[in-house]
Formats: sequence, structure tokens, C-alpha cells
Amino acid sequence: MVWSAWQDGPVSNRGVFNKKLQRAWHRVFLALLLIVAAMTVQAETLAETQPGNARPLAWQIDPVSTGRQSEAGEVKLNLAIHLPADGKIRHIVLYPSPNGQPAIKSTAGGPHIDLNGPWIRTSAVLEQKGIAVAFADPPDDAAGHMPENRPPLSLRRDLQAVLDYLTTRYPGVPVSLGLFAGEAVPVLDVVSRLEGVHGVIVASGGFLKARTKDWHGIKTPVLLIHAPGAQCDAAPYPEAEYLARLNGFALVQARYPHREWKPGCGKDSQHVLAALDEEFAALVARWLDGAAVAAFIGHGDMLPAWHEEIVHYAVPAVLGHVELEMTLLFPDGTGPFPLLVFNHGDMELDSPHVRDKQRFRDMIVAREFLYHGIAVAFPSRQGVGLSEGGLQNHFSINDAAPLYKAKAQSADIVPAIDYLKTRKEIDPGRIILSGQSAGGYCAMYLAGINLPGVIGVVNFSGGRTTNKTASGGPEYRNQMMIDGFAEVGKTAQVPALLVFTENDSRYSANTIQSSQDAFVSAGGKSTLLLLPPIAGDGHFVFHQPQLWRAALSKYLGDIGIRPLSQQERGVQADP
Repeated sequence: MVWSAWQDGPVSNRGVFNKKLQRAWHRVFLALLLIVAAMTVQAETLAETQPGNARPLAWQIDPVSTGRQSEAGEVKLNLAIHLPADGKIRHIVLYPSPNGQPAIKSTAGGPHIDLNGPWIRTSAVLEQKGIAVAFADPPDDAAGHMPENRPPLSLRRDLQAVLDYLTTRYPGVPVSLGLFAGEAVPVLDVVSRLEGVHGVIVASGGFLKARTKDWHGIKTPVLLIHAPGAQCDAAPYPEAEYLARLNGFALVQARYPHREWKPGCGKDSQHVLAALDEEFAALVARWLDGAAVAAFIGHGDMLPAWHEEIVHYAVPAVLGHVELEMTLLFPDGTGPFPLLVFNHGDMELDSPHVRDKQRFRDMIVAREFLYHGIAVAFPSRQGVGLSEGGLQNHFSINDAAPLYKAKAQSADIVPAIDYLKTRKEIDPGRIILSGQSAGGYCAMYLAGINLPGVIGVVNFSGGRTTNKTASGGPEYRNQMMIDGFAEVGKTAQVPALLVFTENDSRYSANTIQSSQDAFVSAGGKSTLLLLPPIAGDGHFVFHQPQLWRAALSKYLGDIGIRPLSQQERGVQADP
């Protein structure tokens, strides 16, 4: 009895035999269709090359049946093939679309594929090396869904149909998969159940949610190509490095002479391997031929994005200790640097940081401090990312003490600070505490216990709620949060910067202002930046740095951290 992960129950050996027989007949049928198609294409090509006619089109478009049915009938997709001019094909790289909408466009000059990835951009260079690029548009029933949001069985059947088409049309030519960005994970999930795959090459894979993936079942070779200096937040280099080591994949770095300063994943970014077309094509050709490849392409020296590092530190537990995960980011130079410790907010069980073990790092916030020459640490509390232990999400609005929740969460943060002080790159006497939502409230509590070396606290929308929303309007008064700020104000010796908006979904404007007043009246020193309502939920103002950048720069100057000039940052434009 053979079990199938894609069906509801067991499949008999007889069923497997019947499926193979059906596939064989399907390929015979395809071959007959291709003979007719080839005659038609030859006639069209001859007509196009006659005097007075335009050159043959670079991309040849063929409709391919996926073998599936929808309410509208047979499901098809368009396949664009970029063939070598001399017709000598050594390899085919099949690039499935990473999007949910068709990318093959009709223009006056012929078919055009509207994508920024390296496979389309380098297709002409690959063609010169005998490598044909075949691009598969989404099937006509994709309805805009990206590959990661489509049923795995449908994705697998579509890919297998295209592989069968290519191997039938170009017999003897090995077909490999070329992947890019977000499609890497869903396609790698089904590769082990595909037939006819020579190899898999992933350029700049988006592996944020894939850190627990076990792809050892993939028997075909897999190569990852990634730029350590890229500033595309959706595809950080450490995840590619981690998964290559975990699954035994080959990893080649795409190196540039300098790190990107401007964040982005667009057509001119290192994420798409811009300006490395020749090196990329040469690497692909060597790897497909089975030849040894170098550890990197591009520039000899490597400048990683912000010298990023993932570390683990121990915190006490009921039985011994648990290991928690933390991401460190360092500015250029040798330090010692001032340090920001940023504490994340509450996490729900369906959060990707919990469900998929996604690493916690917030580059929108981090860059604002890195540009000032400040190192940034993102500790992950228990149950978040790859941190051990159970998720702390059982707090109640009926807690007896206003600071109970913040105190409990701080137990995972104080050991992180202790560890960070041992790092030679960090100045243990210049530490800033920060966080958002529950993380900001935890930072306030930590400021109140006056840890040695702490010189300030930046609180983004951090407080305690007595209900899920600020119901009751702007005048609603949350006494629990006000009392908590008053208690911290009695002992806190460092100045605080509070960043809130009037349309925060958790706290009313009256609660925010009253908390500030209570903190100051109790003896605390703080500056409140209470912004007017912003688009969306003001609770997430920390992701709109243009609204608080000036206040942050002034605050850093007030606590003795001189903001770096634009020339010192090496930034060509404001982030």
C-alpha cells in the first residue's frame, strides 16, 4: 500500500500503475500536438523572416493544458520560451511566475514579460550559453493568488504539466527549475513529488517563514544564490544561509562592492542581482553542467547588510533554563557602539513569528537607529521565532498590579541586556530601551528599575489596556495604564520619549496624556509626541518614521548621542 500526502487516503499499487499509464498516453498525445504546432510555428517563422517582415519574436508563447478542470472548463496557462538563436539547447530553465496575475504582455514589438527578477532579465545572456528560459504564467484559474496561497496539489499538477510539455517537446534536454523570491518556498515544498527535474536554482529566496522547513526529501541538487548586502526586508540573507546549512543546499553569495543603503526589492536592487548578469549566467551554466562553482560571484570583498548576526542567550526556567533567539545589527565600524534594545509587542498564536517561527527583526525601526551609529538588538521572548519556552499570552485585564505584565515580560529581556554588555562591539554605558505596544510598556518598566548603563527609553505606543479598544471615545480614561506610568515615574532616572497618536486603537487620547502627566508628576522626565490621527491604526505609528524622525534625533542629542551627518552615514538620500 502506498500513501499519498496529497490525497485523502491510501492509493493502491494498481492505482499508481494506472496513473503512470495515463501519463504515458498523455505524453504521446502531447507529441502529436507538438508536431502540428512545430509545423505551424515553422511556417510563421519563415513568413516573418521574409524580406519586409520583422525578426522572429524573442519569446514564443505556447498554451499548455494543466490537466485540471475548473467551473469554466479546462485549466490552461501560457508558457513563454526564450530559445537560443542557433537552436542548440543544452539546458532549459523553467521559471514559474512568482505572482498571481499574468505577466506576459502583448506589445507592438512582440510579447513582453513584465517582471523584474533575474531570470527574465538575463534570458538573452543565458541564451548565448545554450540555456533556454521558459516562463510559466499563472494558470487561468489562479484568480490573483500568489503561489504561496494556492493549493499545493494544484501547484504541483501545473508544474508537472509544464515539465511534461517541455520534456516531450525537447527530448533529451534537461529541465531545471529557476525560482525567485516568494515562490521559492511553495515550489520547494512540492519539488520532491515532481518528475523530470534536473536541478533547482533559487535566486534571492524569500525564506522568512521557512525556518522550520525540512526539504531533505528533495533528491535533485538545489543551489541558492543570495546577496548578503541586499536591503530587501522580505528576503534577508541569514535565512538563506540557515536553510542551506539545514537542508544541505549549495549557497553562492552575490557580492557587491558596497552594501545597499536604500531599502527595497526593486529592479535596481541587489535583491534582483542587478548588474551581475554575466556573472549570474556563467554561474548558472557551470552549475547546470555539473561543474564546480565558486563560493561567490561579483566583488571579491563582502559587505553584509548591517553586519547582521543571530545569537542565543539563556534565561532561567522552571527546570534549568531556556535558550532565546536574538538578532543583532551593527553599523559600520568597530565600535563600541551605543545600543538600542527593542522589545516586541504581544504575539498571537497565528502570528507568523509563532506559527512559522519567523525571526523577529523590524528593519523600519532598526534603520532609524543604525543611521545614527547605534547598534540594534531584537530579543525574541519565549515562544517567538526559534526561542524555546511557551508563549506568554495569558495576561488578564484583571491583573492586580498595573505593571504585572511588563514585569513578567522583562524576565526575558534583562538576561539579553546582560549578554549584550559582554560584547566588545557594544558600549555597556550607553543603552537605550525601546519597544512597541506591550514591548514599549515593558521598556518603561525596565527604565523604572534603573539597570546600570541605561541612558534612555523610547516608547512606541506602549501601555496596558482595560479593553481591546479605546471605546468610550477620546475622553475614555484607562486608570490601569495611568497608574502604571505613575509607578514607573517614581523611580525612573532616565528621560523617556513617548510616541503615540490620537487614533490609537488601544488607548484614548485622554489616557495617553494623563499617563504622561502622571509619569512627570511622580518625578519622571519624558517628552510626549502625541501625533494627530494618522491613516489606519495609530497604534502602529512606529512604522511611519517620517512622523517621529525629527523628535528622535533631538532626543538622541539630548541624551548625548550626536546624530550622524548624511556624509558620515554614507547615505545618498534620506531613508
